[in-house]
Amino acid sequence: MSESAAYRLDGVPCTREAFYAVACDPRHSVVVEACAGAGKTWMLVSRMLRALLDGCAPHEILAITFTKKAAGEMRERLRQWLQEFARPRPADPETGQLAETEAAWHERLRAELVSRGMAPELALEKREQLQKLYEALLAHGRPVQIRTFHGWFAALLQTAPLSGLADLGLPAGYELLEDEAQAVADVWRPFLREVAGHEALRDDYAALVTTLGRTQAHEALRIALTRRTEFALADEAAPVQDAVPDFDAVFPRMAGVAQPSDWLLVRAAGQALLREAAQALLPAARTVAECGKKLLAAVDGVDFDATRCRRRCSRKRASRAPSARTCRASIWCARRSRSCWSCSRPGSSSRCACTSSA
Repeated sequence: MSESAAYRLDGVPCTREAFYAVACDPRHSVVVEACAGAGKTWMLVSRMLRALLDGCAPHEILAITFTKKAAGEMRERLRQWLQEFARPRPADPETGQLAETEAAWHERLRAELVSRGMAPELALEKREQLQKLYEALLAHGRPVQIRTFHGWFAALLQTAPLSGLADLGLPAGYELLEDEAQAVADVWRPFLREVAGHEALRDDYAALVTTLGRTQAHEALRIALTRRTEFALADEAAPVQDAVPDFDAVFPRMAGVAQPSDWLLVRAAGQALLREAAQALLPAARTVAECGKKLLAAVDGVDFDATRCRRRCSRKRASRAPSARTCRASIWCARRSRSCWSCSRPGSSSRCACTSSA
């Protein structure tokens, strides 16, 4: 793949130099999309460096990320860069590398700026400022702000007027949780006590455990707890069930059956796909071929329980029947759609209990 194909600017292929000339220039507002490990952190810290060189005060720069680890990495990388740029590299006896000459140091600074999208002529002018930037940053006293989203929002709340917090129903004092594991554990027992003391909730909880099993049911409730704000906002906006269409509206060919998976046995197209999957198993090893024979017999006998028990064998050879694999994916999506609707059906209280207990 050519270098130009690796970079795109406004959807148009470009060179690395053209890309970083825009992406690292703090005068431009940019949105960068890239896979993990592609250098997004390098680019973000480079924008901070360029902003400092353009005369921006350190405390006027704000970088926000999701985790304390990522914020710490950006902070450390900026510090490390500025230290490296502040002086020539010393000799390294272990590798035998000689001390960097002043000329080599100046050339390195110029190259570092050019790699960050700066024009070569401007890089020559800025390299002296770059070598003094670490000292200037320390003398300023107020560092670049590199924070997490929740840390930044907490800082905003600390400066908010008490009357504004009261109007929003927010506490004046609070503790920011970096790890909510203990808080989740503390809310779990009160939640189960509330379920046990409410008949409708108890029935919903029993149905959930019957459908998913105890472990998966608890995992689903844990995920719902982490999404409690989204559930509350959705409830305020409109009933959730109105936002989740029936599975047959999304997959019209499955209309008229009670369950998405029933379509396989009560519709000719579904039966054909099951037979295709069974035929794909027959040429395989004897154990797998036997599964294919039993699957054919189950389809002919319209025995849905038998077709389910052959599912594992069928998956082993799914690549032999691509249309069956596609069908399985559609049924899975349809069942998910139906499960979402069922969990939020009118009269169901399990969702409300789980969010209110939070």
